[in-house]
Amino acid sequence: MSRVLIVEDDPAILRGLADNLRFESHEVLTASDGETGYRLARERRRISAGDVVRVVAQIESNEEQGIAPASQLGEKVVRPLVEKFHGKLMAELDRISIEDLCEEAERQGLGLKDKTKMDFTI
Repeated sequence: MSRVLIVEDDPAILRGLADNLRFESHEVLTASDGETGYRLARERRRISAGDVVRVVAQIESNEEQGIAPASQLGEKVVRPLVEKFHGKLMAELDRISIEDLCEEAERQGLGLKDKTKMDFTI
């Protein structure tokens, strides 16, 4: 079970989100304004930026399915942050070849049974 903090000024949306998350077995904290949300987050320091990103990603996923409205926090803060780190992650992954992956698989004991050397040249 994860802890989720919802900050929403519309009581109907806040209640609906909270009910849905509780139904999914999440511990839910709610706030109707940013100041209260910030105070709750500071009191429970275990809420991380990663937790915020996961919630916003879920909200955006629901939005794409027509379930929930867009979040300004998601659009203006989280999405640019995720895009920034996604770019860095992809740049780092681009430095790793398929051969590197195969060698790591070998080190982890996941090698080919017949030990045939694979050729990945194109």
